[in-house]
Amino acid sequence: MKRKLLFGERMLLGDGAEPFNAVIPFRLKGSFKEADIQHALFKIQEKHPWLKALISLDQKQTPWFEVPEKGISIPIRVMTRKTEEDWLQESKKEWNTSFDGSKLPMIRFIWIKGEEVSDMLLVFHHCICDGGFCDVVIARISCSTG
Repeated sequence: MKRKLLFGERMLLGDGAEPFNAVIPFRLKGSFKEADIQHALFKIQEKHPWLKALISLDQKQTPWFEVPEKGISIPIRVMTRKTEEDWLQESKKEWNTSFDGSKLPMIRFIWIKGEEVSDMLLVFHHCICDGGFCDVVIARISCSTG
């Protein structure tokens, strides 16, 4: 699958060097396995193929979404939850961290892992979507342990 970024998506992407990220934090109670989270994110990518799209440039430097034949998983970064405020520090960090859309999808997942409670951050570049799929991700992850 390949398509040129729409006008609004190109505006949001800019030259790709500056972060224009949305960070969706959520907290879930319970014990989770990384494999369950990977599976939930994989199922979301199956339903929404643009979540595995890379950005390529044509000869005129026009950006295109391109879904590679071999899918690329949403990156997951796991860290240990130490305080109630860890999510806030990580949100600030992720809000200011650029994506390399030529190598990885324009979405990533941060799991601030606790014993009984985990904080999770879904970070994506605004050029890929408006965040409407986030509720689906949260529901799928919370159901994957049950």
